[in-house]
Amino acid sequence: ENKLRPVIDSTISTQSLKRFMTALMFYNVFLTLAFLNVLPGRLAQVLEILICLYLLTFLKIPRIKTLGVVGLFLYILLVLWSIFIILNGGFASSYNIVRILTRNQGLLCFLMIILSFQFSHPRYLNYIFSFLYQWNKVYLCGILLFIPYLIWVFRTGDTMVAQTRFEALHAYIGGGLIFLIIFSYKFTYKQRKCIHISALISVICAGIFARRGVILLYIVTYMMWLFISLSNQSVSKRIINLFKIGILVLLLLYIFISYGEALFPMLFSRLTDDTRSFTELELIKDFTESGDLMFGRGILGTYNSIIESAIPEDRAGIETGYLDMVMRGGLVYVVLYALFVITPLVCGFFSSQSKTVKYMAIYSLVFIFYFNTASSNMSLSIRYFLFLYCIFICYQRQYRLLSNSKI
Repeated sequence: ENKLRPVIDSTISTQSLKRFMTALMFYNVFLTLAFLNVLPGRLAQVLEILICLYLLTFLKIPRIKTLGVVGLFLYILLVLWSIFIILNGGFASSYNIVRILTRNQGLLCFLMIILSFQFSHPRYLNYIFSFLYQWNKVYLCGILLFIPYLIWVFRTGDTMVAQTRFEALHAYIGGGLIFLIIFSYKFTYKQRKCIHISALISVICAGIFARRGVILLYIVTYMMWLFISLSNQSVSKRIINLFKIGILVLLLLYIFISYGEALFPMLFSRLTDDTRSFTELELIKDFTESGDLMFGRGILGTYNSIIESAIPEDRAGIETGYLDMVMRGGLVYVVLYALFVITPLVCGFFSSQSKTVKYMAIYSLVFIFYFNTASSNMSLSIRYFLFLYCIFICYQRQYRLLSNSKI
């Protein structure tokens, strides 16, 4: 297995990162167990409060000079706007305070941009790989343990319950899998097989539960992975591999067309259904009429919807990521965030001598794609931490200029 060498002396120890990531994962575990009805809701909330309070102890003023002039300016603006969103959350009751503290899109989610920066050093990458690989085993065990039960729930008619619980298991326990796929070249052959088997099982489950967004996520991930892998090969080897990939794709298409409807009936029945435009238009209409489109409605923001019943009611969630940002921080928040993440993506991919940094830019691009098309990915989760970690590495010139032998 390839090893990354420590290149920066830091006051932040690996033990500190270990405690932070472990606490973050256990928050996700308790959240998932509550979704799966394994853990009572009240007990899960108490455990989540304790972990959130512990995560707040990692809060410190980051040393952000390494972001450069533009990055520093955008980072400060984004942090200030995040504070505005938090303060606009409605602290009128103890119930709201608990919600703001424990929600996966609550206080800690908006503070992740501060919490994560202190760990943005390449020296931690080996530990991150090891941590994610071990938790991927936990995810595989969870899939094997719970999926048969969820399939039974799905077939008894509670399709939404089964879909939601699978997505929770995939997003929160298996949240590092996309990162592992993109960086699979860092692992041994046996470890790579385990990673790709996990991905295959996830895609099959997504097909069973008709989760088109999850399937799309893996298609885009493997396309980007293949693109950058092939670009590092010689012309002759690239042609041979493209031929093999073409045969594999044709074979998979044949299997999917011939047997897909029998294996994944619900996926086929709703393959071209538009299930998001209605709620998206509801949110835009509500916010335009109320004048909240520019500044949003704060950390506990909702929008008026009739999607779940004929009677208009406040709805807190929307699956389109940028509209979730609009709901909380308005168009101002979307623009600030877009400006903040575009620069490191361009610099990381086109202005870096390091293959590792280029792959970080690829991961960030995949994350943003999925964020804007299929899910509200800005959350107190391991995958959002990984996204910010990659963004901060790509921002810092001293890391982009490191050669592959030094990182």
